[in-house]
Order: sequence, then structure tokens, then C-alpha cells
Amino acid sequence: MALLPAAAVMPHVKAGKLRALAVASPARSPSLPDIPTLAESGLPNIKGDAWIGLIAPANTPSSIINTLHENVLQILAEPAVQSRLRTQYMDPVGNSQADFSKLLQEDLARWKQVVEQNHIKLD
Repeated sequence: MALLPAAAVMPHVKAGKLRALAVASPARSPSLPDIPTLAESGLPNIKGDAWIGLIAPANTPSSIINTLHENVLQILAEPAVQSRLRTQYMDPVGNSQADFSKLLQEDLARWKQVVEQNHIKLD
């Protein structure tokens, strides 16, 4: 058993060499709608979804942030971009700045707890 990115394993699943048991995201992936979540499979407290986001330096003017956000939303809305992302089992979101900030804070809190409980240190 392994928790791996869908793009790394789905070719093997499609070839019949592996069986996908669940996705680690809170909701089913639109790219993999037939694969249940870990929560649906009886493991509600495990979350391991991955994301890619655009983060600007602190004190970047809001006008620049807003322009970047609008441009990214336009790009993510393009059918060719959505299609290309889906071939890699990535689900484009394009959420709001507030929602992405909330996601970052939640992930920081979750992983901080894991690091502290397991006494993980950088060498």
C-alpha cells in the first residue's frame, strides 16, 4: 500500500497492475469519480491532498495580487488548460484568496502538530 500522486499510479491502475483503494482528499476527485475517499472507506481522520498555488511576497500591492488572481482564473477557465490538467489527474480550483489563505493556515496547523508529535527536526 502507498499514498502516491494519482498521475504516478493511474497508468498502473488502468493497466490492471494496481488497484486504487481511495483518494486522500476530503471529497471525491472529479478526475477520479469512481474512487472513494478515505473517509468513505472508514478512515475519516486522514487527509493528504496535494495542491499547487501561487503565492506572492509579503506587502505585494493588492492591485497586483488582484490582477494575478484574475489572470489565473482566466487561464484555469480555458478548456485546453482544464483538459491538460485533468490528463494529469489534477482538478483546477481557482478559489478565492481568502479560501486559499484558509487552506494554507489549516495545512500549517495540521502539519505542525505532526512535526511536534513526532519530534521531527531539520538537520
